[in-house]
Amino acid sequence: MSEGKLLEPSKTLVLSEGIRASLGHLPSFLRRASLHLLAARTGSEALSLARASDPCILLLDYELPDLSADQVCSSLRASGAPGVQVVIVGPSEPGEIETLCREAGCDLFIPTPVDFPDLVSRLAKFLDLPARRMGRLPVVLSVSYGRVTSEFLGRSSDLSVSGMCLETAMALPEGSYLNLKFFLEGDEGSIVTPGQIVRIQTTEDGLYEVGIRFLSLPEESHRRLQRFLEDFAG
Repeated sequence: MSEGKLLEPSKTLVLSEGIRASLGHLPSFLRRASLHLLAARTGSEALSLARASDPCILLLDYELPDLSADQVCSSLRASGAPGVQVVIVGPSEPGEIETLCREAGCDLFIPTPVDFPDLVSRLAKFLDLPARRMGRLPVVLSVSYGRVTSEFLGRSSDLSVSGMCLETAMALPEGSYLNLKFFLEGDEGSIVTPGQIVRIQTTEDGLYEVGIRFLSLPEESHRRLQRFLEDFAG
């Protein structure tokens, strides 16, 4: 078999345009996993693509033009397609939205704001792929609580243009805002951006795993981070 054949996409993922625009480096991550991406602008288009392409995953915003994601999922399930993993991204409130999606047959409901590193990890599990873990970069964070500012050292275990997951010995409340400063190997200067904690859980060794969403990442820093992730991926 030729090298070209080895690199041909073997699976298909259908996703809505809004999600594709938000995922930063995820499309290149999926292409490295030998996946073909199809983007849909509307609910009807997502349904047509899902029926025609037999995707492994259907990843949709809840609110789509013409059909909502739960309607797309319900129609897809009614016509068969038991092997398609349906993932819907939608608001956490009102709770009825998640209920509608699960009753329609979706496999995973992701509330907004989205923890993108966590979403990448979940998709990797659906695809039976090893989740790509970035090198453990040292990250210095300036954490602000009102008028009090303190700094501590954490180490990243995942990194994307949308956010990072880090391990730290310091407990921080979910929803907290903080300032992050970190350095990329082979890159001059630091990346500084505000962030918000969207997830926190304890690890087996007593540390805290914190999911952070970047807020207002400067365009120049976005380009540097994107380039670093693509170079890291090889």
